[in-house]
Amino acid sequence: MSENSEIESKIQKPASRRSLLGGILLVILVLALALGLGLGLKHGMHADSPSNSTNGLTIVPRSQLVDSSQLVLLPSFDVNTPPQSREFNWTLSEIISDPTGTSKNMLVVNGISPGPTIEANFGDRIIVQVTNNLPNVTSIHWHGQNQNGTNYMDGTFGITECGIAPGSTFAYNWTVQNVGTFWWHAHYATQYSDGVFGALILHSPNDTLKFSDGASSNTSNTVPVRNVLDAGKNEYPSKARRASNPSAITNTTYDGDLIFFVGDVYNTLSSIVLQSYLSPDGPDGTQGDEPVGDGGLVNGIGKSNCDFAPAGSTCDGGSNYNFTVEPGKRYRMRIVNSGSFANIRFSVDGHALTVVEADATAVVPILVQSVELFVAQRYSVIIETNQQPGAYYVRGEVMTDMFNYDNLALVTEQNAVMRYAGISETTMPNDTVPALDGVTQDLNTDLLVPVVPITPPPATRTETVFVTFELTTQNTWGAFFNGTAWAPETNGNATVFQTAGAAITNSSFSSDSQFIITNNDIEVFDLVINNQDDGDHPFHLHGHTVLLLGTGPGDYQGQANLTQPNPMRRDTFVVPAYSWGVVRFVTDNPGLWALHCHIVWHMEAGLLMQFSNLPSKIAQFQFPQSMRDQCNAIAARG
Repeated sequence: MSENSEIESKIQKPASRRSLLGGILLVILVLALALGLGLGLKHGMHADSPSNSTNGLTIVPRSQLVDSSQLVLLPSFDVNTPPQSREFNWTLSEIISDPTGTSKNMLVVNGISPGPTIEANFGDRIIVQVTNNLPNVTSIHWHGQNQNGTNYMDGTFGITECGIAPGSTFAYNWTVQNVGTFWWHAHYATQYSDGVFGALILHSPNDTLKFSDGASSNTSNTVPVRNVLDAGKNEYPSKARRASNPSAITNTTYDGDLIFFVGDVYNTLSSIVLQSYLSPDGPDGTQGDEPVGDGGLVNGIGKSNCDFAPAGSTCDGGSNYNFTVEPGKRYRMRIVNSGSFANIRFSVDGHALTVVEADATAVVPILVQSVELFVAQRYSVIIETNQQPGAYYVRGEVMTDMFNYDNLALVTEQNAVMRYAGISETTMPNDTVPALDGVTQDLNTDLLVPVVPITPPPATRTETVFVTFELTTQNTWGAFFNGTAWAPETNGNATVFQTAGAAITNSSFSSDSQFIITNNDIEVFDLVINNQDDGDHPFHLHGHTVLLLGTGPGDYQGQANLTQPNPMRRDTFVVPAYSWGVVRFVTDNPGLWALHCHIVWHMEAGLLMQFSNLPSKIAQFQFPQSMRDQCNAIAARG
């Protein structure tokens, strides 16, 4: 059975949100999908691209795929040490494993996924030697890091670097400039969807959130905000009232610190899935419909439906990630949506969540039952292990509201199992979710208030962009900022090099496939995004944490007052369907900075633009010779 036939056998097709007339089936593309070659048309992938094949690949059992020690942070880590260099050695490779019980090809770092955790302090120098044993180019992005002065270490293929050539090693070398819960991931094509990601946890002695003294007491510095519902009223207190005295509730401590990666997952390599999305028939017969995943993961492990396992694969249905907690303690859970498309709803049966951090911004605590994460967003929540000792599900539910068709293979209920100490590992949770009376169900992100207040400076420049999806001239599906569908610079080049070269001669770089807004001076920049698409988009701006000034239906025409004290700050923000959003940031960080939708299919369809900040300073960058060497090696590959 061909790859297309397998996909079609799994789906039911309700009316799609996108309906286009015409469309010519590209025979060569269908043949490529049937053979599982994953042509990677936008990135010049070769025929030796990863494919769903066991030929010559190491088979890693699910029991060895996840290193749970990478997902637990210890109080013994000293956040008070003077700045130092911390060095890591990583090897990227392709393997075969079965994270959801269905065997598939994966891309991993040091043989595991999630990959190694980096834990460091403000001011530390991070040096990561990356050896690329993949058949294609790769790059690693440090999501949420400012990289002020080291834009060329941002790790964005085709923009801040040419990539790391197959069979070679490159050293990322940068200094920690901001702290909180972050993550790292591949930033070449859709590689991170196949397993190349991990945690990036950065501390400061002045952290608002920290281990309790001795990490043994659950009685000191407890969160005074016990419930977001007003007493006697089924409603939130106002944002203004909650923000009136944030300093009174910032001393939040915990006894344990756990990392949770959640996200959707596909039983086929992402390079193949991408081509089905870009093709005239799409993954379900309708052009423009995003590929729906086959399941989900909680810390690298999940469940799958063996009835729809791809031909040639093995399937045992999968399993749960398991961990143990001590009773009477407070645990911080750092949650990252490392998926490709779907939102994930995170909850812990029988335990309320106190939200204390969003995208590395400490927030005034809010008590809820669940948080919903768009792709690339992070939250920290604190739970109290004060329930009857037993086994409880930690749920990473795959949300379906963004899907345009039904994938019968999809398993939406993905759970880890949390057991209190002393409970047998064979004890499973009750399927009935315990009630949490009086605690609101879902987090309302409009009520997030930063603990450390910032009053936005007045804007000095405003630009408006429009988001649209439509056919390209090649009859493939494209995503556009102001009429430009991005494609990365290839063959040993990147826009940062071209911008630097042009600035030296007092000229500017331009290209039909690059939409770039240039800031020659430091500006307080307001970006208005009018989303004319019928889907929500989680946008990520590299090198910056933006102030969220507002959002609303339709296009922005000055209809809202954007002046507000202490707006929420994030590095990944959402502009809903058919809506506008306005964010503010300062262009004092020289370099080429990508703004893109973090839904991988959308970015690869072209939904990426760039900011060229202070080109005169970009021209002064001292690019490492090792980076130039990588560009030459990649150019030689053709």
